[in-house]
Amino acid sequence: MRNIHLHALAHNQQFFDVAPFMQKLIIWYTSLPASIVRANPRFTMQMFSNETISNKIRELPRGQKRTIAVLADILLCIFTVALSYRLRLDAWIYPIGNQWLSYVVAVGLSLPIFIRFGLYKAIFRYIGWYALSSVTLACLVYGAGYALIFSVIGITLVPRTTGFLQPILLFIAVGASRAAAR
Repeated sequence: MRNIHLHALAHNQQFFDVAPFMQKLIIWYTSLPASIVRANPRFTMQMFSNETISNKIRELPRGQKRTIAVLADILLCIFTVALSYRLRLDAWIYPIGNQWLSYVVAVGLSLPIFIRFGLYKAIFRYIGWYALSSVTLACLVYGAGYALIFSVIGITLVPRTTGFLQPILLFIAVGASRAAAR
């Protein structure tokens, strides 16, 4: 009964459409004055290059770096919840009803646990295996809590597999972000 309801729900919801974002990006780029693009032929490459972004982040004070790390983790939580829905329902969905709760719990549960395990204390240039093991432990504790809420207890309209998929995806995403920052 529950699977039939979720299947019907997946086909009745609004789906995310990437096309409007791409259209806005193209319109923005084409609206740039030609003198900017001609004066610097590598304009687009320099604007989004990893070296430029990483140099700017390295020059920031420690507090701002922590804020960026917290915001990145919040975005990763939101993205991994959406991805877990995508993997389970085989479609990008717009959350309705109690599905919003899975996003709120993901952020609200992960941040205190990550803070408690010291994920925001280390300077990312000096992250070693000890810090990566603390990421693993933090994600295990988080995963146990998230799975308890959404897989064991269960919430209406939230697939039970989301309780297991999302913590795994979050562990991969947070671990990859920390390894990339290193």
